Amino acid sequence: MNQKSLIQKLGQIRMLLDEYITELSVRQNIKPKDIRENIGSQSKITTRDLDFEIPIRPFVKKYAKRLSGPKKFVLLLAWLAEGNEEKEVSLVEIITQWNKMKAHSLLGLKFNRFFLAQAQENDWIERLGKGVYRLRPSWRNIFQ
Repeated sequence: MNQKSLIQKLGQIRMLLDEYITELSVRQNIKPKDIRENIGSQSKITTRDLDFEIPIRPFVKKYAKRLSGPKKFVLLLAWLAEGNEEKEVSLVEIITQWNKMKAHSLLGLKFNRFFLAQAQENDWIERLGKGVYRLRPSWRNIFQ
């Protein structure tokens, strides 16, 4: 695809998006500016926004949307460790909690050990021993 056709297609996408935003703003009585500002707002979550005081299910429901399996694993570990990078959490405890939240509105998928490998490769978690994990300082990057 050459640059000219790409620019043309992006223009068409923008025009369609503007039409949908206008239609949504009329139907929902929302200003188009407010809709545009909130597009992609999920990625703006920071770890300072996380409330470790709420119960685990509402916590997962609130923050796990649009996260991949490995990121959901890290989020669950973060809740269990209360965001503390020094706290050790057993894999058994993580899997137990995960299995209680397979519903689509929560984690939405079955636990997979692949999530551990990916989380370690991304330096979000650290394995301390057989079945014991803790957060790494870079775990906060799961929302980027």
